[in-house]
Amino acid sequence: MDEVAEIARKVLLPPVKVINDRSYFEKRFQREWSTKVDDAVCDLKKLILNCTFITEEEWTKNSQDVLSLLILCGEHSICSEWSTQKSVDNVKDLLNLLLSKLHLQNIQDIFAMEGVAYSTLQQLKPKLGKNQIKEYPAAVSCFVWIISNTMLPSIDESVDFAVPVSLVLFDDWEPDYQKKGLECLHHILNLNPKSLLQRGWFAVIFSALKKNVEFNDKFNLYKCLDICLKAQNLDPDDPSQWNQDDQYDSLASDVLKSMIIQDSPSATSCNLKILILIFHSMKIKMAKFLPSIISVLDNYVTVGVSPEIHVLSAEVMEQIVEYCWVCLEPQFTRQLSWILFKLVKENVIDEVTKLKIVELQELLKQLKIVL
Repeated sequence: MDEVAEIARKVLLPPVKVINDRSYFEKRFQREWSTKVDDAVCDLKKLILNCTFITEEEWTKNSQDVLSLLILCGEHSICSEWSTQKSVDNVKDLLNLLLSKLHLQNIQDIFAMEGVAYSTLQQLKPKLGKNQIKEYPAAVSCFVWIISNTMLPSIDESVDFAVPVSLVLFDDWEPDYQKKGLECLHHILNLNPKSLLQRGWFAVIFSALKKNVEFNDKFNLYKCLDICLKAQNLDPDDPSQWNQDDQYDSLASDVLKSMIIQDSPSATSCNLKILILIFHSMKIKMAKFLPSIISVLDNYVTVGVSPEIHVLSAEVMEQIVEYCWVCLEPQFTRQLSWILFKLVKENVIDEVTKLKIVELQELLKQLKIVL
């Protein structure tokens, strides 16, 4: 196993030049480095075929030697400036061979072994500081790969390291790094919110995300914010927690402000999805925003250019009727009925949405009678 570790270490991406806070690669670097990696992978396959570790106990004895091999797999998990598709495929074959030797199904099974994910991340730690990530972009890719493939309970071992690194990535000016940071945060938040709450990470994560609500992956950003706020219910008596209702009000207000501006169809669809997400969490508390929501919906339906916008608008109105029906004053029901009338005339609406609209129209008629 010593030879495996030595070969793998030799083809881990060395520090690269940084120009204007961006990793810089020479024109022919990708092809030359990938060729070197492919040759190493060929040698590693032959060695692993002859390795004797076939049980978890044997793996544990050799795990330190195999960490470099795992890091190599992480560095070439996707195409990049240092890795071609051929290299990615070759490294994937190498990983599958390792899994086969260990009688494991997937990479999550390796990181589920005690201490493996933690030890591998500790090997990467010197390369993942705020001032190092541009020198070691492959280490960043490996970090994302490890976090994305580490589940409970193993992820808890590394939370206090993984969260700060993810926040550093999200705070970077390059969208690719921001996306990777958010991807890691979303994965960690989804797995064990209670653990993050106990460690005091939620307020830190929420504050960092809230500063960048115009991030281009806006929907996933708001999903993370929503998880943070919902987690407060896990310990509502903790005096250190922020005011959940005020924060939800702030999120809803921010979204509605951005919806007033006519944007691209994709941005409009994203805002509607976020509105639906917040509706599910705030429920009847969204009633205070009904005038703004109805005005925006009327505008979207009138000038909407995509079928998805119409479908999502109908879904928002479904949320309004479900959660805020008791607050629907006569002018609101009239406005909603008019919007539904315009929607049902659209030929682009699918049959399922048309049926939903008809049901909403009937519900509004009944509400007019009751209210």
